[in-house]
Amino acid sequence: IKDTWANPTDFHLRRFHHNLDEKKKKKRRRLYFICLIILLLLLIVATIIVLIVLLKKSKTISNVAVPVLRWNASGITIAGITGWSGANKTQLNNPWGLALTYDRTLYVVDRLNNRIQKFLPNSTEGITVAGNPNGAFNNTLDSLYSPSKIVLDSNENLYISDAYNNRALFWAKNSNSGIIIAGSGTVGNTFNPLNFTYDIARDWSLDITYVLDSGNNRIMGYKSGNSTGFVAAGDNGPGPSYTQLYIPMAMYLDSITNSFIIANFLRHNIVRWTLGATNWTLVAGDINGLPGSTSTSLNLPTGLTLDPMGNLYVADLINHRIQLFMNGQMNGTTIAGITGQSGNDSLSLNSPYTVALDNQLNLYVADNHNHRIQKFLRY
Repeated sequence: IKDTWANPTDFHLRRFHHNLDEKKKKKRRRLYFICLIILLLLLIVATIIVLIVLLKKSKTISNVAVPVLRWNASGITIAGITGWSGANKTQLNNPWGLALTYDRTLYVVDRLNNRIQKFLPNSTEGITVAGNPNGAFNNTLDSLYSPSKIVLDSNENLYISDAYNNRALFWAKNSNSGIIIAGSGTVGNTFNPLNFTYDIARDWSLDITYVLDSGNNRIMGYKSGNSTGFVAAGDNGPGPSYTQLYIPMAMYLDSITNSFIIANFLRHNIVRWTLGATNWTLVAGDINGLPGSTSTSLNLPTGLTLDPMGNLYVADLINHRIQLFMNGQMNGTTIAGITGQSGNDSLSLNSPYTVALDNQLNLYVADNHNHRIQKFLRY
């Protein structure tokens, strides 16, 4: 107080400068705060821009990875002679099942010749790898009787559904005979006898062979070394309910969804039966089991497969066509054959029984009544 009164001018000057410093400090603090806000906003904007760029790149990569699904309408005959059945090396008689190796070696179930034929790439002469080359049938282990489908392992050993012998065989590569892995060879409906084995599938991870026991309207599973099977789907008699199958003719084991995709022949639809479930859900065709020739219906489906994207391909027997159902869709597109019109030219099919894909998604069709295998190139 004494100093204040002694030198009032100096006091007020000091006070003025003090207030001025405080104002400057406040101004600087406001400036720092504003700069911080601007910096945060810039960081947010930059983050948003980076995310947009990454999402665009992700979409671009995704679009590049998905193949274009379109095929030439005109097929190429790669095995058999159109319209001519026979048992020589260049002929087939009602071909059914198909299997392909990575290098596109083709295996054909030559059904009414009771044999499995192997066609090397670009060769039209078949090599008999199972059954009798002359087409004779028998129930011995070196013979087959109207086989229907096959599965290849990585060593080209064969798993065969030997339909009219009511059994499934393992046939090692270059072997002269097979080994029974399911069925007793006689008709029955218990856990060992089977009734018309129309398809076969393998769970490689669990070493289980699944057999489509069509006459018993069920799928049976057989663990390696065990001749007594277990029911994997169906076995509730033939009929229209969700717990029944009606003469199933083909199956595909979908390991991604842990389920079977089944061609429910006399119900004119494709159904999914999850392992462990007690009923099916509809995948394609009429829910009430009615036949048809529209894009949402089928007429006696006999063959099917899936591509790596989960799209479904169906051999629609009486409609003489192959239908593509995109994953999750029930509206199909005809990709081979002419709906409702049988024929033997390059655009037509006559009762296609099986459809298969190679690693380039080229389409292979067992054109049953034309006694040939047709290849439709993807482009």
